[in-house]
Amino acid sequence: MNGVSLSDEQLVTLIQSGKREYIEVLRNRYYKMIEKTAEIGKFACSVSDLSDAGYSAFIKAILSYSPDSKASFKTFAYACVRKSVISKLRDETNTKKRIPAFEVFSIDDVELVDRNDPESLVIQKEDLNRILEDIKSKLSTMEYEVFCEYIQGKSYKEIADCTGKSLKSVSGAITRAKAKIKR
Repeated sequence: MNGVSLSDEQLVTLIQSGKREYIEVLRNRYYKMIEKTAEIGKFACSVSDLSDAGYSAFIKAILSYSPDSKASFKTFAYACVRKSVISKLRDETNTKKRIPAFEVFSIDDVELVDRNDPESLVIQKEDLNRILEDIKSKLSTMEYEVFCEYIQGKSYKEIADCTGKSLKSVSGAITRAKAKIKR
């Protein structure tokens, strides 16, 4: 069996059980995502270095993914690769300052789902809605409103202007929202 017809989760289970020959099948499925993720950071360091970090994170994702988790392997792998690339960017730019994800990644830049597969689109949308509902349940109305503007890439000033809140209120709401979401 060549593994092409197996789901990502089935391939991960086989790989975790010692059948390393399936790594190549999974790598071929995610090659484009890893390379596109690495290219997004080319403003700060070499794409080759970012690709290496991405592939390393991808292998770690395969080995550490739990089929019982709520996230699909695709979502988990993307999160691992993205985090690794951001970490590499921080190292290369000699800063420990947090690089906001929206400054580096746009959801449109990296293909998480096969846009020709309606089932994948529905699953991805359901996952996103579940995450947003979880976030919404943790935040106050104002924190949620401000946070939604923030993750769209708006500056604190732009958020203050569109919500009618002061800069201090916006800053405080974002700080509280981040803290609550991390819990």
